[in-house]
Amino acid sequence: MSFTDIFNQLNGAGRNSGLFDQRSSSDPSRTPLVSSIGTNPDFGEKLQRQDISGSVWENLEGKGTKHYHYPQNLGTDDANHFLFIKIFQGHSEQFQIAERKVQHLEFLQSRMDEINSLPEADQEQALRDFRSNKNLFNGDFFNENQEVKVLGGPGTYHVAVHNYVTEGENKSYRQTNILNQEIISAKEALAIQESSENEEREQRRLEQNSDASRADSQSTARIRKADFQMEETISLYLPQKLNVSGMNTYDTPEFALLKDVEGMMSGDLKALQGTFIRKGAGFLDSIANIAGADLNAKRAIAAATGRVMNPRRETLFVSPEMRKFEFAFEFTPRNFAESQAVNNIIMTLRKHAYPKLAQGGYFYHMPAEFHLEYYSANPSGGVSENKWLNKILPSVLQEVNVDYTGSGQVSMFDNNAPTHINMTLSFQEVELLHQDRILEGY
Repeated sequence: MSFTDIFNQLNGAGRNSGLFDQRSSSDPSRTPLVSSIGTNPDFGEKLQRQDISGSVWENLEGKGTKHYHYPQNLGTDDANHFLFIKIFQGHSEQFQIAERKVQHLEFLQSRMDEINSLPEADQEQALRDFRSNKNLFNGDFFNENQEVKVLGGPGTYHVAVHNYVTEGENKSYRQTNILNQEIISAKEALAIQESSENEEREQRRLEQNSDASRADSQSTARIRKADFQMEETISLYLPQKLNVSGMNTYDTPEFALLKDVEGMMSGDLKALQGTFIRKGAGFLDSIANIAGADLNAKRAIAAATGRVMNPRRETLFVSPEMRKFEFAFEFTPRNFAESQAVNNIIMTLRKHAYPKLAQGGYFYHMPAEFHLEYYSANPSGGVSENKWLNKILPSVLQEVNVDYTGSGQVSMFDNNAPTHINMTLSFQEVELLHQDRILEGY
């Protein structure tokens, strides 16, 4: 039974009720409706009565400050099994904010340099275009008591940060900081944050090395882990298929040793009475190199003796392969809140699947790692990890595929939000599996 069916049963409505009408926009007479809690008198009350998921998310260990889940009734009796996704980066949120501030300020400086280098006749228009982007000036990187302005004249324009002191309704000017000073301060703050993270990372490494209970602590230690959890977390209903597979790589080399060649020399090749050997000065050398897979020598022996060498192949283990996990989700939002949640989920996954430009733009920060866990909720609002399903090692998100025409055609609500979205995710673990991991549940 789909979540749409469940909701319709709760709401006492049929499949074709107006609230749930997700009909194709290709039929003008049957326009999809935007459903909301206020659309149906019973909707809000019944959903509130059934939805106990608030306590579920409160009890979920590791839930970030921005938690998105789908569907809205996830965590209730009707949808009590879910996939919980935590996101980790190589740097903390605080580091990323500090780095973005440096990048932002340096962009302002570089733009000013570009404007000053223009012919004087072009500077006024360039400056006007520059000032029109309000996000560049008083955005996330400046507090409410700061105002960014452009000062100077042609060829000498510069960005300054005005600091104000607020006294009641009055705002009085205190000082002007030239942008260069702001950049220096921002870089110092970034360096302090990076140093703090390095100390924290080293402490974790020492704790791991001293953990005698983990015999494999060294063998699985990675050069640089994604240690810092991001503020976003995601919970999704369990899809119809949950597969786990593993594969090992084997090789089948040949072990035709030199002594085998010598054995042939004492038998079959002696019958050639040296005639064949004398015709090719390098033939004996070729025979001696058969262990090195001299193809011409092998063919010569086969042609001369009518026999083919036994390659003496054996199967040798090489390495386990990285496991992959694929999940397919179908989103059919029932109201504005669910549409918004779906959009947040998709954007969060896509954002963290990609790398971030480092300061200066010459390098990338590694993309995020994802911790995937299977959970179940109980009627009291408690949650527990599902021990019957396999654990998943930290993974990277290789593919995010989103189909906004999940119904096979374009279908939108009145607010242009898609009515039917399909999303497939392909994760790959970042560590190799071994027996101890299997016994741990992986």
